[in-house]
Amino acid sequence: MCCRTPLDYAARKGHTGVTRLLLGNPRTNVNIKTLSGNTALMSAVRWGSEGSHQPFLSHPDVNFNAENDMRETALHLAVDKMSVAVVEELLPKCANSINKQNDQGRTPLAIAAASRREQASDVLRALLRVDSIDASLTDADGKAPLHHAAIVGNMDTCRLLGFRVDGGIFTMCKVKNRTPLNYASHHGHSQVAALLLEIQTRVSSLNTTLAYGLPSQIPNPQPLFIDSDSMARAGATVYIE
Repeated sequence: MCCRTPLDYAARKGHTGVTRLLLGNPRTNVNIKTLSGNTALMSAVRWGSEGSHQPFLSHPDVNFNAENDMRETALHLAVDKMSVAVVEELLPKCANSINKQNDQGRTPLAIAAASRREQASDVLRALLRVDSIDASLTDADGKAPLHHAAIVGNMDTCRLLGFRVDGGIFTMCKVKNRTPLNYASHHGHSQVAALLLEIQTRVSSLNTTLAYGLPSQIPNPQPLFIDSDSMARAGATVYIE
């Protein structure tokens, strides 16, 4: 670790011309970290202007999965900034970061789910397109991403997560023993509570059908499939365990 390098200064200020110049110098250490553990790529993502990260995408030596002192990667920082375009461009490079947990135990998906910003659902959709993503991972407080979505009352993210088999619709938060529905009810999010209740009912109904093999005795059985355009765009495959 060191103080800021010329590359770090250029990256965080969005001077892409200077950034490209320095990246083209064979003596430049592209992965050297600041005192807080950020690489120049991380500085570009967190503090730079739109496009500040792009010169790094084609450099062969950039470590896209490097962690800072908070155990966050460039993908965590892009998600936290709610930069949809940056997240989409980083994802092909950050396969090893998709389920990485920071020092609070939060994955990029959990950070997106906990956001109240309007871009949260678009960021979450982008993350859910990655086949290897795990929506069931819990943070240091025992909350899964769906718990966070229920707390902030985001209908769209609750839909996207709630219909996934790994979404944790019945999962109890390990600290306060609350399900996502408990949290939505506690915070007064009536529409989210109604949605989560519907999902719980449909999951229970389908599980009963699968367990007893009596679909003819259940009126109008409705299998749990992706049933909205937004969920289809997310590419979340729905199964029942």
